[in-house]
Amino acid sequence: MRVFLSMMMFVTLISCNAQEAVSGGNVNAEEALALIEKGEVSIIDVRTPAEMKSNGYLKGATLINVKSKDFETKIAELPKEETYLVYCHMGGRSAKAMKIMNKLGFEKVYNLKGGITGWKKEGNPTEK
Repeated sequence: MRVFLSMMMFVTLISCNAQEAVSGGNVNAEEALALIEKGEVSIIDVRTPAEMKSNGYLKGATLINVKSKDFETKIAELPKEETYLVYCHMGGRSAKAMKIMNKLGFEKVYNLKGGITGWKKEGNPTEK
């Protein structure tokens, strides 16, 4: 029984780590900032152009509106082996974008939980 439980824990651990390696997952503002400061991510803002203009954006972000008809086409043109941080206003649309990117074969995508709203709430800088 002990061996069985040990094996189950090992398989679960491997599965969780494999999932993390593929999808990246959700990160909070502090974790996102650490990734950005290390230069480990390309940043994608998936909001509308109007939202980006009125609410500011993360420095270095590329705007690719998840609601646009050509979102998947534009995203598919990006290098799949790079690491990406996606964000929106509150985190919902960027979670959708992350799922699309995973489906398209991107190796590591992170979603900023709470979006730019959570980012600002933590006192992190934005550009105008």
